[in-house]
Amino acid sequence: MGLCCRSISSMLWADYTSTHKAVKLHLCLELNRMITVDFLVTAGNSNDRYALLKMLVEGVTYMEVSGYGAFYVYHAIIPAKAHFIIRIKTNILFTQQESLKVQLPVSVQHIFREVTDELIRFKNDKHAHIYRLVRFVIGSESFYVLTDRRDLTTFQIIMLYAYRWQIELMFRFLKRTINPIHLIKHNQPGVTIQFYMMLIVALLELHLKPETMDIVSANRLIKLVNK
Repeated sequence: MGLCCRSISSMLWADYTSTHKAVKLHLCLELNRMITVDFLVTAGNSNDRYALLKMLVEGVTYMEVSGYGAFYVYHAIIPAKAHFIIRIKTNILFTQQESLKVQLPVSVQHIFREVTDELIRFKNDKHAHIYRLVRFVIGSESFYVLTDRRDLTTFQIIMLYAYRWQIELMFRFLKRTINPIHLIKHNQPGVTIQFYMMLIVALLELHLKPETMDIVSANRLIKLVNK
């Protein structure tokens, strides 16, 4: 995912629009530990898809919004031995190759409507890959979630895509708590170093919070015992 920050006009490398400069921070957030494990700093008008392809790691599954969806992206992820779960547009043309069994826990079946799980091939994909498509409706909104993972249940695919929202919470934390908008250096290496420092601070705070909570809880317990 990308976080775009306005920068000063003297940063000639950070193209954004004809009248503004900006830098973009592309983050890889590991859901298992809820920490950032990789990032790229680019100009504000850079392509998010290309940034994703530069950061691919073998064995990792990437959850992304529809803006990352493209035939060449899916085609590049497969030989890198990585995986993807990406929401796609609902008007894209495809043909069904095989219908799969929908696997949802009974306790959540009332949340999701019109759930389908199938293997499909896109009509305009020159590579003619077969992908897995999970479709469902929540409220009035339809979701089409594309993946190359066939080892997961329908519900696991849905939940993994839902957990993609954690990156939005991370960006909110970085912008409102860490506040990286004021740049110390204006060249690309300098901005990259500043973002390294910012993410190190975020990691330290992540470790500090549980320790602080433990200390506060211990002090409250001591006060209760001493009463």
